[in-house]
Amino acid sequence: KQIEALAASETGAITAIDPNTGEALAIASYSTVSSLNFALQGTFAPGSTYKVGSALAALEEGYISDSTTYVCNHTYPHLGGPTCLGNHGTTDVHEAIEVSCNIFFYYLGHGWGLDNITEYTKRLGLGSKTGIGLGERTGIVASEGYCEEHDLEWSEFDDATGAIGQSKHAYTPLQLSVYMSTVVNGGTRYAAHILKSIRTRGGEILLEKNAEVLDRVSISEENHKILMNAMSSVVSSSSVLSSYFGDLEVSVGGKTGTAETGREMSNALFSGFAPAEKPEIVVSCVLEEGDAGNNAAKVTAKVFDAYFGADEE
Repeated sequence: KQIEALAASETGAITAIDPNTGEALAIASYSTVSSLNFALQGTFAPGSTYKVGSALAALEEGYISDSTTYVCNHTYPHLGGPTCLGNHGTTDVHEAIEVSCNIFFYYLGHGWGLDNITEYTKRLGLGSKTGIGLGERTGIVASEGYCEEHDLEWSEFDDATGAIGQSKHAYTPLQLSVYMSTVVNGGTRYAAHILKSIRTRGGEILLEKNAEVLDRVSISEENHKILMNAMSSVVSSSSVLSSYFGDLEVSVGGKTGTAETGREMSNALFSGFAPAEKPEIVVSCVLEEGDAGNNAAKVTAKVFDAYFGADEE
């Protein structure tokens, strides 16, 4: 099924940046049907990669703590019963990220309101210009205001599904890497940039690009640790993901996403970082109609392998 999904995907993009400076390490876009640069101009629902931002907002604002639990019996008991892929029982925020429990985040979005979450995720980089200096789309931040402006329907159902990265959310693969970088580095959103330096043929530096800070988001040391541990568990607790990243000499953390599209196949997303203890690279991959987030993780693993194997070669 994985091979079929990867073969069926006609559009994909991958972006890699240094989370400590915003330096773009790789930006790649592929499509058999369009010349559009999907890394900068393609917008996609982030799916479950968004749950990290939802959790951060709720933790920082005190709506939940690390001991808050919700019960997942597969079906949310409100709003017509949207479902989860699993039946996770009593779940805290660490486990909700690790197993990607929809029910936990339905409770956040529906009970607290999506606007409280998007205040954070926009500052983290989703729906904000990356600063890359090339033509890029800003994306769509799901909200009642956006729907009113575009004559679209909005309901409490969107508050719930928006918290798991569905509803009207639409962001670029580069924004996804900036967002994840801001989380893993502790809250500093750097402008993404391609220019590193300008030198003479003799190697003299004429200009060197300094890291540009676009925003600083408050993330407590405790909450940062919760999220980093949970995203490390996403990889280490999955036999499939562990098999992709197991040959690396460094540990990997990240979050998968499987975003519904209304078509037969979902979009596949993965945003990951390494080393997990002190990240120096963030890689995000989006495969249109790639079926499941694990498929995007498989592609991402090859980038990590090339990056961390470069010195050996």
